[in-house]
Formats: sequence, C-alpha cells, structure tokens
Amino acid sequence: MRQRLLEARRRESGFTLIELLIVIVILGVLAAVVVLAVGAFNERGEVAACKSDVKAVEVAVEAYRAKNGVYPGSLNDLVGGTEDYLRSLPNENPDPNVAKYYVTYDSTTGKVQGILHKDPSTTEDDVDCLTDESPTAGPTAPGGEEPGGGEEPGEELPGVVTGLSVSSVTQNSASISWSAPTSGGQPTGYVIQWATNSGFSGASQANDNASPFSLTGLSPNTTYYVRVAATNGAGTGPWTSHVQFTTSAPPASPPSAPQNVSVSGSGNNRATVRWNAPSSDGGSPITQYNVQRWTRQGGSCTNVPSNPTTVNRPATPPLQYQFTGLSENWHCFRVQAVNAAGAGPWSSIVAYDNDD
Repeated sequence: MRQRLLEARRRESGFTLIELLIVIVILGVLAAVVVLAVGAFNERGEVAACKSDVKAVEVAVEAYRAKNGVYPGSLNDLVGGTEDYLRSLPNENPDPNVAKYYVTYDSTTGKVQGILHKDPSTTEDDVDCLTDESPTAGPTAPGGEEPGGGEEPGEELPGVVTGLSVSSVTQNSASISWSAPTSGGQPTGYVIQWATNSGFSGASQANDNASPFSLTGLSPNTTYYVRVAATNGAGTGPWTSHVQFTTSAPPASPPSAPQNVSVSGSGNNRATVRWNAPSSDGGSPITQYNVQRWTRQGGSCTNVPSNPTTVNRPATPPLQYQFTGLSENWHCFRVQAVNAAGAGPWSSIVAYDNDD
C-alpha cells in the first residue's frame, strides 16, 4: 500500500528545473522577435514620413521661387500668406525627444534635407532619410570616392545670366536675347518668365536651350516684364533683373459713326446739329467732323444728292454746328468722324422741318 502511494506522488510531481529554464528561454526568444519586428516597422514608417515631408517642402520651395524669383527666407514664408504653399510646417526641431526626424532648409541654395535620428542606444550617426548617408557628408565622386585626389567636385549652380535684351517688338511678339553666366556651373538650359507686372504675379514661363527666344501670343499696346535664369543638373540659378518693353499698337482704322445726332431750330431760318463722339476712334484721335445738309426730295431723306452742303468741324467741344439761311422746307442732316486713317461711316440721317 505504501509503495503504491509513493508511486502516485511521483507521477503527480511538476516540471523539473531544466524544463522550466527551457520554457523561459523560448519565451524570451519569441518576445525579442516581436520587439525587433515592431521596431523595424516603426522605423520604416518614420523614414517614409520623413521622405514625404522633404518632397513636399522641395515642391513648395520651387513653387515659391517660380512666383517670386527668390527662395523663401524661411519655411514660415510657405504658410499663412495669400497662397499657402504648405498646409503645415514639418518639424524643424533637432531634439530627438521631440520627434524621430526633422527637416532643415538653406534659404541661400534652396536645399531641403530630412534628418533621421538613429537609436540613441547605438553608436550610429543620424542620417539623411533620402540618401541614408550622414547629413554632414560632402558630395561623393563617381566610384564612391570622396572628392579630391584629381576627382571633379559636384556640379555647381549657374550664375546670373548676362546681357538680357528685347528686340523686334511687334504688337503680338518680341525676341528675347541673353548671354551665358560668367560665373557658377555650366548651364544646360534656360528658364524665361514674362508678365504684365514687375512682381511677376501670374507669370508665364518657358524653357529653352539657348538664346534668342521668341515670345508670341502677346497683347497689343501692352507693357511686359521679362527675366531669365540659367539651369543645370544642380538646379536653377538666380534670376536676372527684369527688362521692360511695350508691344506696338495695332494699325489705326477709321472711327465709327458719331452717335445721338439731333437737330433743333433756333429761329431766323437756322438749325443746330448736335452729336456725340463715336464709340471707337479706330486707335487714332479724331481730328475733325464732316457735317452734311440737303433738302429732302420726294418726301424722303434717303436720296442723297451728289453735292450736298458739307462743312468741316474741328473735333473740339461742343460737338455741334449751326446752319443758317435755310429755306422753309424739310432738311436732312448727317455727321461723319475723321482720324489719321481716314473718314468713318456716316451717322444715321436726321430730318428737320424748318417750318416748325
């Protein structure tokens, strides 16, 4: 009986110490795998967010420069103005306790960098989230070697374009000429901007490989402002000072007919003809008015004789002319405006009964 009890107790005993240690080790390994997986996932998310912020800021900086001709003084210039280039500012605080990454901006070159903080528990340096290299590292020459030792440095932005001028201006076009910059990197192309204001608000823009460039589709008799910048693989250089020009006016044409012609009697066989200026002067000042009178024939004024009485009236106010010595009869009147391009059409005919 005693033997059977001892046997039952032996079968009811728990895990041995070795078995417990094995279980603990397995649980520890599983926990480490989970922690590493979650950490890697979080790091990939921070890298993606950093890259997204850098690209958004780069686009906003270039948009600001395209409109204003200069890089923004700070990222604050990209929000809160008449045009929001960015919905919100990225983190610019380099303190790793604030965020896992921050963005830097150079207002001189327009360069934007995203700096990703590495785990402080490691000896790894912070890196540029786009290149995964140290943000303080210089440009790398071909083959992975640092510049120097006979290798050429990274490409430099072009300098300011020189000799900007405008020629062959017509009412709808102009020719823009310039010379290559005398400093900076070698340009591979040029950006041309033109607008009807010196601030270049709402400017039009085109790219060309060399001077000259033909501006077309311009409005007649309009003042324009133009500027040029050189470009290469490093980016776009500074804008030139603007040059101003005015397109020519279209050729003048004869004016339209005078308006609101009327006739009134003033006694003693007199009649005064009055009118208003034409709605269009044809692009040239009106120099005189021709006023005609004839006696109505057959009860109608439409039969204009070959030699009606015609007088010339200077185009100075008041716009009127008085006929005298009229017979007691129906008379017909009309008026015509004249400018440097010639005489325009006659006004509507107005009849007047001198018996009234």
